[in-house]
Parts: sequence; C-alpha cells; structure tokens
Amino acid sequence: MTDRRSDILGASGWFQSARVQLLDFDVAIHSDHRAVIDLIDELYAPSAVPGSAPSALMIGATTHRGEPGYFTALDGDVLVRSTAPTVAFAHLLFEANQQAIEHSRGLVRLHSAAVAADGRVIAFPGPMGAGKSTLAAALVRRGLRYLTDEVVAIDPATAEVRPYAKPVSLGVAPLALGPVSWMPPIGSDRFLGSAGVVPASVLGSSETTPRPLAAIVMPRYAEGAPTHIEPVGAADALSQLAAHTFHLDEPGTLATLARLVGDVPTFTLTSGDLEGAVDAVLNVVREAQVA
Repeated sequence: MTDRRSDILGASGWFQSARVQLLDFDVAIHSDHRAVIDLIDELYAPSAVPGSAPSALMIGATTHRGEPGYFTALDGDVLVRSTAPTVAFAHLLFEANQQAIEHSRGLVRLHSAAVAADGRVIAFPGPMGAGKSTLAAALVRRGLRYLTDEVVAIDPATAEVRPYAKPVSLGVAPLALGPVSWMPPIGSDRFLGSAGVVPASVLGSSETTPRPLAAIVMPRYAEGAPTHIEPVGAADALSQLAAHTFHLDEPGTLATLARLVGDVPTFTLTSGDLEGAVDAVLNVVREAQVA
C-alpha cells in the first residue's frame, strides 16, 4: 500500500485509508498507526471507491487519565478515549456502522444479515445473539454471496437490497463453521484483539449489485435444539420484522415492511445445529428459485 498522508489533519506521520462507501456514508479512516490503515483497507476492501471522502473517522495516540492511550473521533469530534487500543478500534468499527445507518435515510434498514443466491437475497433479521452472522458466514462458505451481517438496507421503490459488505463479526466462531484462515496485517493485532472480526473475502465472494429480496428467515439459535423452520403469516411477520427495524418511525417504513411480508415468504428458524440451519435455508433458496 502506498503512503497516503491525511489531508484532514495535515500532520506528518498520519495516514489515510481508501475512501469507502458504507451504504450512504462516505468516509475515509485516518490514523497515526500505519497498521490500522492496512487493517482497515483489508476489512473494507469490497466497499472501496475512488476519490476523496467528505467524512473522516480518526483513531490515534493520546493521553488518557495521565497514561498513554488512544482516541476515536468523527470529523474532529472525539467519541471515546481509552488506554486500550482494542476499545478505541472497536468503537471505530461501531461508529462506522452507526453512521451507515444514520446516513441512509430513505432506505428501510433491518437489523439483519443477508446473503444472495442467483441474484436474489435471503435476509436474516433478528436480535444480537440470534446467530445471524454465523448463519450468513456458513452459507457463504457453501457458495452463496455475502451482502452484510448487520444492516439490510432496502430501497422502498424497488424492494432491492443494497450491498453493504462490512467486515464479518464472528466472535468465537463455532467449530461447525470450519477454520477461518486470515492473517491480519503486521502490527494490527493489538487493535483487533480477539473480537473475531474478519474480512468478508476470507469466507467467499461478496455481492456488489442491488438485488431483489426473495425470502426472510428469522433465526434463533438455541443450544441443542433440533432444526425447525416454519412459515409465518403476514401479520405475525410484520410484527416481528418491525421489532428489528432501525428508525421504524420514519415515514413509509411500516408500509414498506407490510408490502415486503405480503410479497416474499417469511419463516422462523430455530436450531442448535449450524449445518442443519444451513440446509434449511438452502431449501428455502431452492423453493424461491422455483417460485
């Protein structure tokens, strides 16, 4: 990677990432730690676009409570200070995602993972801990294409899902997922820590074009539970989907959700077996291809 000096801070020793388009949030990351920029460029490679970004997320050295530490800032406003580099970096990733949500007004945004099969999208809305990211990762390992593991953004005019290939947050990946082989850039480990964040590319290919929604599967991981998938009626589907929608109060959002559950099949999926859950979703994919 060539040295890219920060044109915002104007200080020697600062570097700038590639410009990335996170839904409608257009940003570059700036840091006085070159390893951070190398890490960001790998994590967000599918979202890189040419040109200069209007927004800047920054992470760099500071003093926190009299000790050497780190800060994270957005457009010059400090968001967090910490003696732990992992805390500052985790907040950087969190803020990038929050800004993607906030800047994408006009799109219906679900708290959901998503994958694509044959140009059509399967979305997995649900709360934290439901197994959305792991299920999406396992499906990509089985040949489907990755869209996102956090925010499914739907254009209400076309019902197409916008790609948002953010890094995948796997936490402690289950053994059933298989080995996730990735070597972070030299010097970046102290920022990344053991968060389990990996580039989408280590799992498989990413979708780069808006695609129509084909089905909604609402997963729930339950340790030891047999795999059970069943269709959900439109009224119940709307109620459950609304609970996992960002900014439900925005005009037109609820009406768009109502159209979606009327147009695409919706299911609940309970499973404690990742392979069984993947097979159940692949059956949904096959049925969607026939429809």
